[in-house]
Amino acid sequence: MDDPINVHGTSVQVIEKLSDKQLKCKFMHHQSVGLNWGHPGDKISFIENSVMKSMGVGVIATFRSIDNENFILVFKETIPKELEIGDALENLTWNPDLFVSNSYFKSCRARGLLVSTPGKVVIENNTFESSGSAILIAGDANNWFESGAVTDVLIKNNVFTELCNTSSYQFCEGIISIYPEIPVLNETTPPFHKNIRIENNEFHPFDYPVLFARSVDGISFTKNSITRSTRFEPYHNRKFTFSFEASRQLKFQIIHFQKTFWGKIFS
Repeated sequence: MDDPINVHGTSVQVIEKLSDKQLKCKFMHHQSVGLNWGHPGDKISFIENSVMKSMGVGVIATFRSIDNENFILVFKETIPKELEIGDALENLTWNPDLFVSNSYFKSCRARGLLVSTPGKVVIENNTFESSGSAILIAGDANNWFESGAVTDVLIKNNVFTELCNTSSYQFCEGIISIYPEIPVLNETTPPFHKNIRIENNEFHPFDYPVLFARSVDGISFTKNSITRSTRFEPYHNRKFTFSFEASRQLKFQIIHFQKTFWGKIFS
């Protein structure tokens, strides 16, 4: 009933600053309550929640649960002075690498694969027929509290059929949708994700949007082919093949783009 594979961390919210080394924190999503979220020695990133920027890294000295929703962290170092109540924490130590190969994503509600981890990610030689976006790269500290700004993602040699994005679900702005939730996003907001490479894939879209990318530093779309399918009528409100918001360092090289493809290419 949801993404077949969903890889992300869990952000927690700062509820109270008890001292210059102690914080009271809370699980903000009901499905994460009760986790043993931190361990002595874990590296923690302090996240300013409006622009999703890290204010620095600390190391846990002790973790103590108060109840299923609340816990107290003591750090070895002094907490950043600019950290405020309402900001978030991310556990950097417990973020995995991800390798997905020779798999078939179909007959699922919502997206095919959700990825939000700073570990090394390789997605290759798969077929996607998901009803929403085939691949969603997300991340936030305000709503779902699913952490994990990506730093090294390779999407290579996959086939995205015309069944991708046939239904309208949350965050499905393209067959590949890079959609971190950042409340304050403008020309001064630092990029959230970085280093995403999309290479040697086949896209068979029936609708306009193929790639949507928000707040990315370094994204390449090279040696891919795009062949329009006429199996379904377009419905998506986004009328561009490629859309970018607050992103930089873009690289494109398309080896095949069907001449009968309609609509505008970039926004």
